[in-house]
Amino acid sequence: MTNKLYDVIVIGAGPGGCASAISLAQAGFEVLLLDKAIFPRDKVCGDFISPRSIRVLRHMNCLEVLENTQPNRVDKASMYINGEHITDGVIPQMDDLTAYGYTSPRYTFDNLLFQQAKANNITTVEDCNVTDFQVTHDDVIISAKQGRTSVTYRGRLAIASDGVRSVLAKKLGFENRNSKARIIALRAYMDDVQGDPSEAGMCFDARYFPGYAWIFPLGNGKANVGLGMVQDSYKRYDINLRDELLRFIERDPYAYSRLHGCQMEGRIVGWPLNTYQSSAQNYGERILFVGDAGSFIDPINGEGIHTALESGRIAARVAEQALHANDFSAPYLAQYRTLWRQAFDLDLRSSDFIVTAIQNRAFLGLWLLALRMIGRRAHQDQDYAARCGGILAGVVPTHTAFTPEIAIKTLMQDPTFYVENIPLTFDEGVDGLVKSGLTLTSDAINMLNDLIEQPDQTFAWGRDVVSKGTTLFTAILDNMTRSKPSEPIN
Repeated sequence: MTNKLYDVIVIGAGPGGCASAISLAQAGFEVLLLDKAIFPRDKVCGDFISPRSIRVLRHMNCLEVLENTQPNRVDKASMYINGEHITDGVIPQMDDLTAYGYTSPRYTFDNLLFQQAKANNITTVEDCNVTDFQVTHDDVIISAKQGRTSVTYRGRLAIASDGVRSVLAKKLGFENRNSKARIIALRAYMDDVQGDPSEAGMCFDARYFPGYAWIFPLGNGKANVGLGMVQDSYKRYDINLRDELLRFIERDPYAYSRLHGCQMEGRIVGWPLNTYQSSAQNYGERILFVGDAGSFIDPINGEGIHTALESGRIAARVAEQALHANDFSAPYLAQYRTLWRQAFDLDLRSSDFIVTAIQNRAFLGLWLLALRMIGRRAHQDQDYAARCGGILAGVVPTHTAFTPEIAIKTLMQDPTFYVENIPLTFDEGVDGLVKSGLTLTSDAINMLNDLIEQPDQTFAWGRDVVSKGTTLFTAILDNMTRSKPSEPIN
């Protein structure tokens, strides 16, 4: 065992771990940063660095380093449903946030953060697999394997940023095992991609909904192409995600227009993402959990970089106070929960409610119709488009989608929309109406059969929707009565 006592030991050198480590080092504390990999290393991700992430990087003095790598700038996106173009828009300018994001492979992005940690005089250890930890009256003891050598480190406090399969979360019983809150994401890199490199594409399809496929350009003719879906849904409906991703690449009209003739670089890789759960336990005596290890992934789009960076900064703030107070008890560290809830809870809870509702594919036609309504309104209403695009880009609070104004605008479609999207055929007279009635009846029967054949799952789904909806709208009403908004995490 090393006799050296660090102020903080950070386990995991991804964005959340580096944000914690760099913030604490800049505050004058002695930090040890451990990671099981040897950098640079890959990480399955959409590779989008949002405006909120850019803001945090700026305050960490890391933005210039990122921009020196010439990341690809993305400032617009298009939405497609079943291969049909629905709408497009730009990332709106909001507050002190940029009206654009960057795309950068995690192989590059994570490594530059890791090198910045080194530049801040943080002690780093790679190829270090943490196996255990113990809390004593005076410290926390981290046991690990570095190569074949057993090593032990001591710290006054630990911050766990070791991902969705966090060893420390499992050790403490904090592991997120809810399959309804787990997304499985697949990703491939493509070369010789066509189209505007500043435009991202998001594609919804009846074959893999609830979920979506994406094309995120990386510049220089490269793109991150992937597909993600809630684990519980794809297992329940026996959907092969790899086959669907390949089908998307080869046969989706939008994907074909950008990827035809492209070459896949490497292979398709996948990874689980444990999305936000308001009940998640992510602190304990002498330990805080950040990023994926703390289940801080947005359920609606799987985005986790900005929440990793922000939760890392929050954890650093709490750790600094605990170090000054010399109090590392769970009750003292509970302020971490208060702060991350102020920063994330309402928006991530909103995303969780939406994703919970759309997981039931018995109502697939309704969910896709709702998306078309949103897309049509966004195409016609610039302010509405800015709100919806801002939510997806992370610059507009997600909970603002639940307002009477948004509901009314979404529903108030021109008559042609309903004629085009609801199968009522008048031009064939009585025969046309009969055919339309049969189509609607068939859809209703299919929906009813699904509900009857899986009553347990349907009951559990309904219970979750009611429970989460009730707590969400109570929280929204409570938030409306507050006089002071929560401060952004810098």
